[in-house]
Amino acid sequence: MSEHHLRVVRAHCAVAVLIILTACSSAPKPVSPEPDIEDILQTAGVMKPAVTPLSHSLHCTGKSTRCYVDALKLLPAWTFPEPDQPLLLSEEQQEVMYRRFSDLMPIFEERAASGNQTAQLTLGLIRMRGQMAEPDPERGMKLLRQVADKGECLASWRLAANLFATNTDQAVFRLRQAAECSYQPAQVLLGLLYRDGKHVPVQYQQARYWLSLGAAQGSAEAAANLGLMQYYGIGGIQSEEQAINSWSLAALTGEPRAAYWLGLVESGRFQTDSLTKARQYFRQAIPAVVPAWNQLGILDLKVERSNDASEWFEAGAKAGDPLAAYNLGCLWHTGNGLTRNDLQAQGWLKQAAAQNLRQGQRLLGYLIWKESRGSADYMDAAELLEAAASQGDIYSLYLLGVMRATGQGLVRDLSQAYIRFSVAAAYGSPSASSMRDAVGRQLSSDELESAQRRAQFLYEKMLDRGAVLEAVSEPPKQLIEQQL
Repeated sequence: MSEHHLRVVRAHCAVAVLIILTACSSAPKPVSPEPDIEDILQTAGVMKPAVTPLSHSLHCTGKSTRCYVDALKLLPAWTFPEPDQPLLLSEEQQEVMYRRFSDLMPIFEERAASGNQTAQLTLGLIRMRGQMAEPDPERGMKLLRQVADKGECLASWRLAANLFATNTDQAVFRLRQAAECSYQPAQVLLGLLYRDGKHVPVQYQQARYWLSLGAAQGSAEAAANLGLMQYYGIGGIQSEEQAINSWSLAALTGEPRAAYWLGLVESGRFQTDSLTKARQYFRQAIPAVVPAWNQLGILDLKVERSNDASEWFEAGAKAGDPLAAYNLGCLWHTGNGLTRNDLQAQGWLKQAAAQNLRQGQRLLGYLIWKESRGSADYMDAAELLEAAASQGDIYSLYLLGVMRATGQGLVRDLSQAYIRFSVAAAYGSPSASSMRDAVGRQLSSDELESAQRRAQFLYEKMLDRGAVLEAVSEPPKQLIEQQL
């Protein structure tokens, strides 16, 4: 059964559960008049969001290709080789250079005309660059084409460099020429072109092939890229062992991203020396790989060195890592290794939320809601929670239900509250289930039926977003039930 079919089956099963639960909960009961929803919340309390550190990881849910593409974001943007440009020399420097080389130019011209490849290559590069002679790009390109067609790798490479701006088809043709005669920079660049679909179709098998050749000739960049393809099984077999070997070779030459990925592998192991190795790799990766700061903080948290962890998180946050900003905000909020300060916490959480980290949006939204002193604060909280819910965050959906039920920052709408509580309940929250029942009893039959249909639709929508209810602090179940 395909993943899509499994998702549809799960959605229909959950919908059936929703219908059964809401049908049972809406049955009339001989009870005293309903307590006010705000009284229930005040007495029983509101479910609190998870406050747990976030770690970067090579693992992700979904297709391996998507995980691979996400991991690629760590790699720097590659560039085409620079075209040959005339040297910027003063008139005096040019005069001296031309005078010294003038006696040799006739010799190079004569040998080039007779078919000497070395002379043709040298003269072509001289004319292209304007070194030791007047620049003549047209003459230089002609000479380079002659020698490239005879199998001279460097000539093909320099032709490609000069053609990318004007004729990409010819540039790729010359690049392949250089790669096929084992010119390492051309092999690496051609692999990257096939990886990213630049001027050629995306062909992962071709990308892996050329990168493997480049890596075999000592290119750290090729080895780092190749390891990522091997780890996720892109363009060939999946092999963590091969990936580690490729990254290890790259890390030996100082490639920071390879060191970072090795650190992630080691930090996920349970061997005695794994954390030590991970720390060494992450230290090698900084400052080039920004997420490495966060991972050093995570390692310190594992050994209960919260003060040291906060310093790593702050360094990562200042370098722009949203997870590091979130983790630092959590330390300030909980007082773990720092003097508890929610104002400081909110400052770092704002940074994480602005970078669209749903956990940052969720926790910041909760803190603003909890400490709200007016409608403007409630509206800010609602905006953050809506942003998190749009990324599949179930807790944010639950708290939006609370705000809809009480009219805090949002127009009071029990139907909308019921919908949000229903979906949160379907993901396993007893608190949301109890609130759904309390709200449902205040709706008319028609309102309840409409809300149930819309809850089913929202559930499926959240499922498509990869919805999850992460660890939360639930109010005591018996305390909630006493109020209902």
